[in-house]
Parts: sequence; C-alpha cells; structure tokens
Amino acid sequence: MWLPITMADALSIQAKETSVDRAPTGKRDDVHSSAKKNGGQCVELPDVHSNPSSGDTCTDSDPAELPSAPIFQLRDIGVAKRGVARREKEYQDRVSSLFDAMATRQGIRTVRVPNEDTLVTVGEHYPNFARVIDQLTAEFAFAKHALPEFITFTPKLLDGPPGVGKTMFAEALAKAMNVPFLKISLGSIQGGFEITGTAMHWSNAAPGRLIEILADHAEANPVVLLDEIDKMSDYRSDRVSACLLDLLDPQQAKRLRDDGCNMVFDASKLILIATSNNRDLIASPLLNRMEVFDIALPTISEMEGMVSRIWLELLDRCSLDTGIHLPESTIAEIVASGTSPRQISRALRIALGRALLNKQSVIHSLELPLASKHRRPGFV
Repeated sequence: MWLPITMADALSIQAKETSVDRAPTGKRDDVHSSAKKNGGQCVELPDVHSNPSSGDTCTDSDPAELPSAPIFQLRDIGVAKRGVARREKEYQDRVSSLFDAMATRQGIRTVRVPNEDTLVTVGEHYPNFARVIDQLTAEFAFAKHALPEFITFTPKLLDGPPGVGKTMFAEALAKAMNVPFLKISLGSIQGGFEITGTAMHWSNAAPGRLIEILADHAEANPVVLLDEIDKMSDYRSDRVSACLLDLLDPQQAKRLRDDGCNMVFDASKLILIATSNNRDLIASPLLNRMEVFDIALPTISEMEGMVSRIWLELLDRCSLDTGIHLPESTIAEIVASGTSPRQISRALRIALGRALLNKQSVIHSLELPLASKHRRPGFV
C-alpha cells in the first residue's frame, strides 16, 4: 500500500538539506557498525603500496565539474520513514540517522572520475591488471561527459590463482580514486540480507551494507569488492545469488531495494569488482553479468619494478635525504621470497628504520619468508 509523505516529513527533510551540504563521513553515532561482521567490512586501506599516488589523493577535475546523480529520492525517504515509525523505538533510533544521511545534498552524490594519470599510476603498480585499467579508463572518460542516468560501470570479475593481487588491486583503486572501499566476503556470507538488508518484519531488521555506504559518503561510486564469488556455500548461494542478480544488472541496480529500510535506491554507479579462483564454479546467470579478466601472476621483472617503487615511496616520505641504498642483489632476494607487496613494504620500512639507527648506507638483506619451490613470485 502506498503511503504519502506528510508535510511534517517534507519539512524535516528540507531543514536537514539546508543545514548539511555534504554527505557525512561514515560516522553515525547511533547506527551500529556491522562492517566487520558477517562477511562485510569497510577496510582500512594499506599505508604505502596500496596508495599509488604516494600519499596524494585523486587529482581529478574540480568537484563542481564532476558528474552527479540522484542516488536517493526524497519522496522514497519520506515514505520509508513513515513505515519505520510503526516499528519499535529501538529500530527507529537505529535507522533515523541513516535516513538523515540519505537526505543530505538532496540525495545527490558525486561520481568521482579520476584523471588518466591516476589510473596509469595504479597500472604501474599492478602491471598484471593492464586490461582492467584500460577498460576503467574508457568507462571514466564516458562517465565524465555522459548524462547522469546513463553513467554505469560494468561489473568486473578478476579470475586467477591465489596470490596475484586481486584484493590489493581493488583496495589500491579505491585509494587512488579517493572513494570509499567496501569488502564483502561471499565465501562466508550468511545471506543476501548482508548486502540489501533484513526485512522489517524480522526482529533483527537492519539496513544492508550498500545503502549504508552510499548514505554515509558523498560519492556515488565507491569500490565494492565481492570477494570469492566462486566460494558461496551451496545452502546459501540461492538467497545470495538472487540479490547479486539485481546488483550486477545496471538497469535493475538503478532501483535496488533495501529490505531493512523498505525503499529503493540507485546502486548502478558502484564500481563492482568480484574475485574468483575458478570461474567454472560461478552460476551462469551471474557470470554473464560480469566482464571477465584473467589475472596472471606477475613476472619476475614486474615484481622487481614493484619492489623498487615501494622503496622509492618510503624514501619520499622521509623528511631528509637518507642516502641509504637498496642494491639489486637485495631486490632479487626479495623477489625470490615470493612475499606480498604489503609485507615487503612493512619489511622495508623496518629495515630502513634499523639502517637509520645503525647509520648504515646499504640494506643487504631483509627478514622475509622463503618462496615455495613450485611457485613464481606473487602476492600472498
């Protein structure tokens, strides 16, 4: 049954719009943070390697020139608020600030468009993702000039063996773009409610992770990682797949329903990146909705370049000229260890600190795990 928005609701929403001109930063005091449970989490991004810009944020166009899109309709928010008013006070208190966050900027969010140089830098750090970067570059170029209703990003599946850097690439992309990053672990997910909320007739009703991240931030296109989509358990896969079928279809995602708030919102601008080790285990209806990219292990020469860039980033962050050298023999040792770039970054930072304390000019070795005899250097 359709319920009209009351004058009181409209005035309340209008008052909040005029007092806030930007979406909140994701810290709603009275809404429980479910990010770190049930397979969905907002991740603290890595410190060095996952920031290809060496500390700089995305250098895109002036915010006033960036495209924007209405993610939340004020009418829908008002109707949803009326529905929640019939629920117990505990639930009302839990979601009231979420509705307020949706209404900021009149429900409009910015589509963050990085410039080409930003994506080139990400590609330099992840050379085995060149095809993904190439497609993203084209999609962002189109988004910058398209009408809001036509801005969508094709869901991408990164398929490859463990250790090729799929998750780290998604994190680095979000960091470089200066947009939120949400990781949803599909291998351990309990149901579709973690993505699109729990229906309001349940006692544990709660909003989903997607509507929360869009309400809490000013961007319409956060990076959402659907991790291990090939590992959804059989007894849960049908319920989760039904949710993913709508999310992965840009047309359906324009009016995606969150059951916890009992309202629709536009999720078609999200940058959806799924990962898998074996695409054959993914149901055809889901697989057909994604652009598949085969991700191979980085070559030895690519790993050597990655280690060198991590080292230069560390030196750039020092307030003085250290004069400390990382020789090619040490780089070769690091590459042979098969250690991930994140672990390499930590190990190099410790080694640099020790060299400064001991007044050494050359780093000859690091404490790194040994690589498997049958595995090329990659990410772990």
